[in-house]
Amino acid sequence: MVTEKFKLWWAKRITFLCLFSCLDLFCRPSVLVSAMVQTCAVIGCTNRYKRGCGGGFHRFPTNPKRRALWIAAIRRREADGSPWTPDTDERVCKRHFVLGNPNAKEAKDDESHPDYVPSLKLGYDSANAETATSKVDRSVRREKFTELRKKKLSDAARLKQKEQARKASQQRGISHDHSYFAELQLSSSIFKNSTGMSSLLNLEVPTIAPIKVSTACGPDQPYTSDADRLEEECKKLRAEVERLKQRCGELEAGLSKAQFGVHWIDESDEKCRFLTGLPNRSVFRAVLGHVQEKAAKLTAWRGDSTSDPKDNKPGPRMTKDLSIANQFFATLVRLRHGMCGGFVAALMQMPDSTFSRMYSTWILFLSRELSLLFPFPSRQLVDKFMPPCFKSKFPQTRIIIDCLEIQMERPTSLLNQSITYSSYKSRNTMKVLVGVSPAGLVTFVSDVWGGRVSDKVITEQSGLLQLLDKGDSVMADKGFDIEVPLALHGVKLNIPPKLGADGQMSAQKIEKTRRIAELRIHVERAIGRARCYRVLNTVFPVSMSSLSSHIVKVCFFLTNFDAPLVN
Repeated sequence: MVTEKFKLWWAKRITFLCLFSCLDLFCRPSVLVSAMVQTCAVIGCTNRYKRGCGGGFHRFPTNPKRRALWIAAIRRREADGSPWTPDTDERVCKRHFVLGNPNAKEAKDDESHPDYVPSLKLGYDSANAETATSKVDRSVRREKFTELRKKKLSDAARLKQKEQARKASQQRGISHDHSYFAELQLSSSIFKNSTGMSSLLNLEVPTIAPIKVSTACGPDQPYTSDADRLEEECKKLRAEVERLKQRCGELEAGLSKAQFGVHWIDESDEKCRFLTGLPNRSVFRAVLGHVQEKAAKLTAWRGDSTSDPKDNKPGPRMTKDLSIANQFFATLVRLRHGMCGGFVAALMQMPDSTFSRMYSTWILFLSRELSLLFPFPSRQLVDKFMPPCFKSKFPQTRIIIDCLEIQMERPTSLLNQSITYSSYKSRNTMKVLVGVSPAGLVTFVSDVWGGRVSDKVITEQSGLLQLLDKGDSVMADKGFDIEVPLALHGVKLNIPPKLGADGQMSAQKIEKTRRIAELRIHVERAIGRARCYRVLNTVFPVSMSSLSSHIVKVCFFLTNFDAPLVN
């Protein structure tokens, strides 16, 4: 008996000890950690700790400075983007170190040691890291989508519950839910059911008709449903939207009027002359209508390189943000007022480079079109429109010529400074030969020459002599010593006579000088008209010297749209 009890006690004790050992084994943290799979802390690295790997996994160092360098090298982030802090169980495998042994004494003490900080195959530079980060992003997006879906479902359920409550309240409002009606109904049912009592008392129980409660809208307290209320709100909102649309239209119209553009000349002809130099709005529209069809096909000028016939590459298209009328208007405004391109570009609300390209293109285009519109007139055409003052005194006059000098910036090149320096003006200038018909129409404008070149050279090399016929007469100032070149073409020169040997002029010479001067003044008046375009009055920039000849021609030919100089 004692032996059996001892055996039973011993078996219980052994069982208790086994259970206690198992619980102690599995509850200790070190055992649990050893039972978990240990992976490398670097994002994208798939190495796992195995028994017998020879110390391939290394803890983060306890030295704060070295530990911070390790964390910075790994560049790991939490799922929400916050900085990552390793715990005590994080490891880094040896594949991320040059020598594979960061725990060596040399690596711990020497900051220049290759294993002082992990530097190889760090996660964010590999494809695996990209996959890992994309998984984190997908999980974050999935959680956000789940929360959003739950919120939508809860909102839908809440709206459904509100709709049910609204319907129930409407039904309760329509039904006869009144305390006095309930009491009458109750008393009626009691009398109806108590037949014995009624027969006993010989009473006739009257039938009480149910009281109908009217739900019609009264004048003092109108009844409206939610649908009616919402419909009224919609009507008010629609009216407000229409009012705001009308207000926006008014503001846009006012803004378009305030913005600088071709519509500014619609106010008056005086404003058209002031802004563009053309006499009135009708002339502006006529010139615009003449060039509009061709201007729509223009490509932007790319510089002198486009003059090569082998260059077949099309230039960039002109800006589509600005209409043809506004492009023409902006070009005339700059010519008329001589403003810099950046200022006009700011007025037109466009980039400086775009306006510069557009302006150059339009100058070349207008120079060509206006030269075709005003060709050198024939002898018959000049005779047809010759004024009486010329017919009676100089009937063979074909053209009246004079030179115009335009001040320009001093070039940086010494050679160009020498070519453009004018001893007459004592500054650097450009010189151009201008010719008008006896009727005062500008018929010839030469290319621009340097201010040093004489009037005789310009006349001989400008191509004017080839346009004249035998028997014609040219009127000029006495500074034009071109009698011999004209005589070779059979053309006569009419210039004021020079002083005699005694330094005095005879009565005949004085009379001839007066007669020539009163007719030659028309070419100076034509030059004065062209100078209303202030681009010819200001100091001409060297940067636009390649367009100088075209700019001068455009300014002079535009004056032909004004009233005739000679009646």
